[in-house]
Amino acid sequence: MPVHEAVKSTASITASAQVTAAGIPALLYGYKIKAGPTSQTVIAFRDGGASGTILWQDSLVAQAVAGDKTPGIFFTFPIVFTADLYVDITGGAATAVTVAYLNLT
Repeated sequence: MPVHEAVKSTASITASAQVTAAGIPALLYGYKIKAGPTSQTVIAFRDGGASGTILWQDSLVAQAVAGDKTPGIFFTFPIVFTADLYVDITGGAATAVTVAYLNLT
């Protein structure tokens, strides 16, 4: 996945998880979804932990072959997460999300 020059970190998330520690703001530059074959996958990027505000959401229908990928999604301007960056994955089994971000500390 090509990465914007300002991106300092990438994370591969296979289940809902905190990407930055609580209280650490971040910029989201982009992401890529690798979905499993069983059901639709919904990815929500939350500001403020598991129950935080959804700032961006995407979905992907089940893939014919586990591991099929979506093209990378990169934003012209990064999305600002003021509290922290949390990725919420629901639906699909064997899903992974690669997140390109920058901690703002």
